[in-house]
Amino acid sequence: THTYTHRHTHNPHHTDNTRGTKSVMSEGEKEGGFDDLYGEFDTDVKFEEREESVAELKLKIASLESAHASEKAKRQQLEEKHVTALKKVILLTKKCKILTHNISTLYVSAKEEIARKDGEISRLREGRS
Repeated sequence: THTYTHRHTHNPHHTDNTRGTKSVMSEGEKEGGFDDLYGEFDTDVKFEEREESVAELKLKIASLESAHASEKAKRQQLEEKHVTALKKVILLTKKCKILTHNISTLYVSAKEEIARKDGEISRLREGRS
């Protein structure tokens, strides 16, 4: 592998591009100012060959984008299934309420019919005796 190193060099008479003015550093700044300001940072920039080329990275990006699109489609399908399931729950809840009402009505009617029949049987027994 090739290693390229770029050491940040600091020109004491550099032009400050942000203001367009020429800046001159004092002797104190020349000697220790840069290191004092950036001493804790690694100012060596190293460019090394990477195991993965740009083409490989682009393939990975394309693969991840494809996987993302696939997962997004799956999520959409699941959301649609969820909405369908919620609609079914609402429908089944309504049917359950209707059936509960109907069975309650049937039960009350059956009790009344049994009471009526019991009364009729009692009258018939009294008539025989």
